[in-house]
Formats: sequence, C-alpha cells, structure tokens
Amino acid sequence: MTAAAVHFSGPIPPPELLIKYNDALPGGAERIMAMAENQSQHRQQLERLVIEANCRVQKTAPIYGFVIA
Repeated sequence: MTAAAVHFSGPIPPPELLIKYNDALPGGAERIMAMAENQSQHRQQLERLVIEANCRVQKTAPIYGFVIA
C-alpha cells in the first residue's frame, strides 16, 4: 500500500491536478478557476472597503478631536 500527499499553496491547484479534476468531473477545472476568480474579486472588494473606511476615519478623526477639545 502506498500513500502520497500533494500540497500546494494558493487557490489554484497545479495544472496536472486540474487535469485530473477535469477527468473526474467534466468542466471541473473551469469551475475551480471561476471559484478562484470570484474569491479574488471578493477579497479585492473587501480590501477596497477597508481602505475607504480608513481614509474616512483619518479625515474625520481630527475634526472630532478638535470639536471635543
């Protein structure tokens, strides 16, 4: 009995593994790529929201500090 482990980093598996996914489930590789693209867009949107919120706080915090002081 032989066991093998495969490890990869990132949302997209290596091409050899994508081919195996496609063999097991027709269109599987395309679905994995679409999932990775959607996840990337979602992460970028969240990062954009965080940056915009930080910019808003940096603009308004001095005003609120002045009013309170």
